[in-house]
Amino acid sequence: MLKLTTFLLFLLSFQHFFAQIDQYDQLKKQYEHFRKIEKQDSALFVAKEMNIWALKNETDTSLRYAVSLRYVGNCFYELEILDSTLFYYEKSLQTLINQNRSNSIDAASCYGNIGKYFYENNAYNKAEYHFKKSSEIYKEINGELSSKYASSLNSLAILYEKTDRFKEAEDHYIKYLGIIEKIYGKEHEEYSFGLNNLAGLYEELGQYSKAENYYLESLEIKKKSKGEKSDLYANSLKTVASFYQTMGNYSKAEEYYIKSSEIYKEINGALSSKYAGCLNSLGILYKNTDRFGEAEEHYFKFLEIINEIHGKEHENYSFGLNNLAGLYQELGQYSKAENYYLESLEIKKKSKGEKSELYANSLKTVASFYYTIGNYPKSEEYYIKSSDIYKEINGALSSKYAGSLNSLGILYKNTDRFKEAEEHYVKYLEIIEKIFGKEHENYSIGLNNLASLYKEL
Repeated sequence: MLKLTTFLLFLLSFQHFFAQIDQYDQLKKQYEHFRKIEKQDSALFVAKEMNIWALKNETDTSLRYAVSLRYVGNCFYELEILDSTLFYYEKSLQTLINQNRSNSIDAASCYGNIGKYFYENNAYNKAEYHFKKSSEIYKEINGELSSKYASSLNSLAILYEKTDRFKEAEDHYIKYLGIIEKIYGKEHEEYSFGLNNLAGLYEELGQYSKAENYYLESLEIKKKSKGEKSDLYANSLKTVASFYQTMGNYSKAEEYYIKSSEIYKEINGALSSKYAGCLNSLGILYKNTDRFGEAEEHYFKFLEIINEIHGKEHENYSFGLNNLAGLYQELGQYSKAENYYLESLEIKKKSKGEKSELYANSLKTVASFYYTIGNYPKSEEYYIKSSDIYKEINGALSSKYAGSLNSLGILYKNTDRFKEAEEHYVKYLEIIEKIFGKEHENYSIGLNNLASLYKEL
């Protein structure tokens, strides 16, 4: 009888144990479901329940407790609640370190997530540190021939391109492609993403023939892997269209934008951000080819859709206002243009803060507008604000900061402040030489500006 009682007690405890496991696993399935359908508030609630369950039933020494903290951070990231995002990512990592799991796959994920957070908030040195830590762990655990390690190299490449370290960016993109080719082959969509990133780098470096080849190869892979009626293929069509627009091949750009637009509308409907984005791109194209009526029509349609989806405080709405302002500036309707520029600037200030590249870009746009209409004091004020932010965010050795110095140099030259103009032109050249070298077109632009100044003197 005693043996039977002991067995029954063991069986009950055994069933209770698995019931607990099932409860956590069920919560995890719910979390993954809500994440998949982009219901982040619901996913956050479930992630917090997972965390509470793990702490109560397994204590803070369990892997589930550490991982659930990261899940909470993921939800805050999607909800754009920045302080909470970083708090939970760092808490998850610290918990793993306390559990002697500092070189685990989960730690690598945390380092990658934190790196992404810092990258998106312009803290590039911190981003590089965390991306490198993530990469080292993936390489140590999975070896060089793994998708996780390849992905970490791609993240570093994007960071290096962003910070004008182009040779390192190229090396990492090529290394990424080599690994992906060995794992999946050249027909895989991951390979197409690598080609697209490399094409973007070559476009930025002015190597347009290379860029076009890689863009088109990437497009063809997506067409084969996902079909012509897919978001992925439409995205790639839009990228190629943008490239042709940059190159001045407007007929091809329009062709690819329209193809992309039609696919987005068919897949996602007329009330979708993807379709709206294509309308905006076509608006820009039409403006640049003096088809102003079509441009205005497309800009307004874009704004209507974005307002329906996100409201007027969203940064995408500010982009639409900015483009509409540019159109009215071109048409000489300066009062309309100024109002839309300033409304766009205010939205960016509220959405991203005053220490953001997006806000700095908008300040520079407004400065350029005031310069164009001859309001030089306001132009200088906005250029200086923009310049200060670029320097603070990206450092003194960055193309954004250099560009702002060049803009100020032009302003000072045209207002007969020749000494200040010379100082800014020379500083611009010094920075561009260090970033790109003396053979780059931006360096020649700086030389031309300086020559023009000396000619006037």
